[in-house]
Amino acid sequence: MREEERVTAGPSRAAVSWDLVLFAGTVALAVIQRWQVVDLVWSLWIASLALGYAFLLTSIGSMLTRSSGEGLLAGDSGSDSGSETPEQRLAGQAVAMNLFTLFAAWMFLGFRGLPGWLVAILAVSSVLAVGGVLRDRPGFGFLPDPSRGLVRLVVLAPMGVFFLGFFTVHFVGFHFIHSIFLNGMFPLLPEASPFGKTMDRNATDFLWLVRFALERYWPFVAASALSRFREFRAASQAADGSMMFKPYLNVVRMHLMIFVFAGLGAAGLQGFALYPLLVVYFLPVGQVAKALATGGRKDRPRPSAGGV
Repeated sequence: MREEERVTAGPSRAAVSWDLVLFAGTVALAVIQRWQVVDLVWSLWIASLALGYAFLLTSIGSMLTRSSGEGLLAGDSGSDSGSETPEQRLAGQAVAMNLFTLFAAWMFLGFRGLPGWLVAILAVSSVLAVGGVLRDRPGFGFLPDPSRGLVRLVVLAPMGVFFLGFFTVHFVGFHFIHSIFLNGMFPLLPEASPFGKTMDRNATDFLWLVRFALERYWPFVAASALSRFREFRAASQAADGSMMFKPYLNVVRMHLMIFVFAGLGAAGLQGFALYPLLVVYFLPVGQVAKALATGGRKDRPRPSAGGV
């Protein structure tokens, strides 16, 4: 019987055409609204914050609700774990997170201050997780599968809450700190200086900046969301939590571009740099090159050169 191997092709012509349409729309928006560099900087910031946080919520929701035979966390393929089953990996990770949560709550609240509902949730989660390891043994077949449906949601609820809190503080907090200094370089607020303000004042400014940037640059956010549709779809189908850190790649890129803007502004060249930087930042050069190289073919099986 002839074996088959898969030919890996580049992105389809439809996908590349869609990316080019979105790029053209972004440039047209910049021309019509007569964008300055400050507009591009703040549109990048609000798109990074809004879409990045939405992407995190999508990834966490997918982890809680979708079944998967792979390791729960990114990179946990089980290749070094011998005969470890997906249920064993799930149980180990869930129980470890539950113990960490219990220890953290005890450190902050003390033994007598631990809420009964928290202890009950952690206990039920741990029992269901361990039960998933035992269910294949004689006499334990009645135990539910912890990797599916409502049981999975209960088992992973503490982990989901932890990730939600961690990324809210870390990801949103990063954009909060970023906005303080960004408003000093490219002011949207009347008072541009980030210094001499209380934390409450900075928090109020942050909420104002989010609202103003969304009202002013929502078309840019919408176009960015459409351009990342495939990434959101992949995140909604990934049950292993492997895509939670993907928004940070865009944060790094945004941060580097803002440094470029600041340098050009110091050199008095920012007025000439907007459209070249739009091309560099948004034109899908890599996608176009791959599509041209592969002729827009989709992946397909191809008979291998070996045996019949």
